[in-house]
Amino acid sequence: MSKILLLALCIGLFSSCKEDITEPEEHFEGEGLFLLNTKKDTVIYYFQGKVRAGDTLRSIINTTSENLDLYFLDADKKTLNPPYEEEDHSLDWVITDTSIVKFNFAAGKKYSINHTGKKVGSTTFELQLLHQGHPDFRTVLIPVQVK
Repeated sequence: MSKILLLALCIGLFSSCKEDITEPEEHFEGEGLFLLNTKKDTVIYYFQGKVRAGDTLRSIINTTSENLDLYFLDADKKTLNPPYEEEDHSLDWVITDTSIVKFNFAAGKKYSINHTGKKVGSTTFELQLLHQGHPDFRTVLIPVQVK
């Protein structure tokens, strides 16, 4: 009798968990990203958990930066199309000290941002691609310096 009860319990657990699993094809498979300024210079380059040596987002106090376009990379460092048309995907960021810098979306662009220095100092930020409210992709902390 206890074997039947144990079997029923296991079946119930596994079948109830199945509903919470999101199929892999619904998730974005990015390995990196880069931010380009309007001159098409790479401002930040991030790949597989590492920010390129020396890359720091530089901001000026009380000045909004030019727009920075964000491009994702696949495992072969090829540009990967983000989910532009999908409503359940969105770009987000987390700033360690929001009293130093703020970020904004560039008008009319889903994957373009700008930033404004709020006070002199240094902080870090993390970029995230959200899928239904949770990150499918996130960077490590990227340095920011405001002068």
